[in-house]
Amino acid sequence: MSKRNIKYKLRSDRTLAVLVGVKEYDNFSSILPAFNNVQSFSDLLQDQDLFGIPPERVITIQGGESKDIIEQIRRALPESRKEAREKKLENLIFYFTGHGIRTRDNKDYFLASQETDIFHVNNFQNTGIRYQGIMQMIADSGINKRIVIIDACHSGMAVMGEEDELEKELFAHKGTFTLTSSNSTEKSYFNPDEDFSEFTREFLGTLKEGIPSEVEMVDLASLYKELKRRVGLRNPGMRPQYRASEEITGEDFLFVKNSRFDVDLIKRQDFLRDLEEYRAEIRLGKVRRTQRLLKGFKDDALNDLKDGPEKEKLLQAIEAEIEFCRQYPRYKEIIEPLIREKVEDQVKDLEDRISSLEEGNGSDFSKLENQVDHLGAVRDQLLTEGERKDTTIAELKKRESGLLREVEALNKENAAQQEVINSLKAELDAKAQQNESSPRKSSSIPSILILKKSFMVKEFDFEMVRVKGGTMNVPVFSHVGEKEPNEWRELNLETFFLAKYPVTQTLWKSVMGELPEHLHFPNRDDCPVEGVSWEEALDFISGLNGLTGGEFRLPSEAEWEYAARGGQFTNGFLYAGSHAVNEVAWTRNNSNGQPKPVGRLRPNELEIYDLCGNVWEWCRDNWFGLNHDAEESEEDIEYVETDYRVVRGGSWNDPVEVCRIDSKTYWGPEFRLNNLGFRLAHS
Repeated sequence: MSKRNIKYKLRSDRTLAVLVGVKEYDNFSSILPAFNNVQSFSDLLQDQDLFGIPPERVITIQGGESKDIIEQIRRALPESRKEAREKKLENLIFYFTGHGIRTRDNKDYFLASQETDIFHVNNFQNTGIRYQGIMQMIADSGINKRIVIIDACHSGMAVMGEEDELEKELFAHKGTFTLTSSNSTEKSYFNPDEDFSEFTREFLGTLKEGIPSEVEMVDLASLYKELKRRVGLRNPGMRPQYRASEEITGEDFLFVKNSRFDVDLIKRQDFLRDLEEYRAEIRLGKVRRTQRLLKGFKDDALNDLKDGPEKEKLLQAIEAEIEFCRQYPRYKEIIEPLIREKVEDQVKDLEDRISSLEEGNGSDFSKLENQVDHLGAVRDQLLTEGERKDTTIAELKKRESGLLREVEALNKENAAQQEVINSLKAELDAKAQQNESSPRKSSSIPSILILKKSFMVKEFDFEMVRVKGGTMNVPVFSHVGEKEPNEWRELNLETFFLAKYPVTQTLWKSVMGELPEHLHFPNRDDCPVEGVSWEEALDFISGLNGLTGGEFRLPSEAEWEYAARGGQFTNGFLYAGSHAVNEVAWTRNNSNGQPKPVGRLRPNELEIYDLCGNVWEWCRDNWFGLNHDAEESEEDIEYVETDYRVVRGGSWNDPVEVCRIDSKTYWGPEFRLNNLGFRLAHS
């Protein structure tokens, strides 16, 4: 047997698990489910029905600063291969849940601790937990087989997906199978109202519920395949990744007991295969012998299988074959004459054809004689087959009765479904009439007061809306989703123009000639362009200005917010154009996991569409963050400019509270995401 065919089974008594979760951060938003992720995974690993790892070998580390976390990991691991052998440790499970950060040059990846400073990139070594350093500690532990699971933003950096620019050897470690919640450019998400992060919920669910397979143990490759399917259904914006090694390919490592494994199912399948063999014996004419064997076969099924409908179906099938054997002589008397009559009719027809051909074409006579001889052999064979016929008249009547019952049930089901369809059609017709009588425009402002300007690029025109300058007080929130602002900020703006829609794929192609390389949802002309970085947005704008002679640019953050709130016509809506999010924004609740064509929902007061939801929008401003080098007294709090760029508005992949007008975040100018686009501005 080759090495590739050997299956290694995880041994609970020789496994160490180190589970790390960081919930509270000084410079990030909290990961609310982090501790529950860790504790639930710990409980699962100790569950005797799944893993059965001894409690003293499941180490949980919850929060803390980077030096403390690293030291706790170091203490949990053996110091050498010798110590690992002495403790009889063959397997390691390492799990991390929290924030993850990649450096701007895509050369390094850090797991964030409580004090990690995201605004001082060069200081990550002191405030973050370097992933490569953790992997080296794990490699030095002397434990041969290691499973690493990372639930954090950009965790695909650990496995180097297709979009990464890392050197291939950087994170490779012998004897390690790494599983991540997303690729290197994607975030990992959690719902504040739920107890688990989205990846860990599906990961633990897959471990507990098993996979639809006839195997007793789930290997790592099958686990990844099922997990990727489940996470994709829950959140298409997260694509789990994995990296195997020569020592652990995934297919060769049996990781967890399969909860869906059904011993009785395997037995039933064996009985069904044996029953087919008995039927073959009956067709060969071995009726009496088979009848005796079937009686013992039925007793075995009666004793070995669990009671239930599947067992009853099998017993009925066996009994039908036994009954056929009993009635075989009578069936033979019924079937044989029918077959003989049919064959004799065919022979007579051929004899008539022979007589006809003898008169007109004697050269073919010998061929027809051969056909007659062949037909005689066929007749004999058919008569023999009639004796071996396994379908009886009684059985056919029974099947016919069963089919009639199934047809009757299907007719009832179809009638019920038709009622539902008719109800839905009526509801859709009512909504269509309502939409026709109430067009999706902001009714509070007469269109005549909204000045628009059209531009043409290679036969494609797009509109810019004039936003009259003015002053506006806007709320400032510390965290996304807060109900009460911490302070109010005054905006003072000159008049400017803002695009009616985000930049679409059609407009991008008109300027650049082809779609962006990293577009996640291609060939959707009226959908916003996404997967473009801030730098690529500037390249597009430069090309547009060259074609039109215009002075297009990205909007400032103040311009974006002023326009989103309706400018001088503001109604104080929570979302751009309404207090009801589904009227104006594509979010996780209504987008079906993908961006939508622009302009399908209501605009805001200025008749500008899709400012909230659909895609996040780049602004030209740098992000300002706290200066942690300053004194910590309230009087000395200072904000400093960073290299990150502001994005606004939320997206199709975000919960509704993240799609409010006040929602904002930041990304490095080189970052690309499948829910991040931009909108044009013009002075």
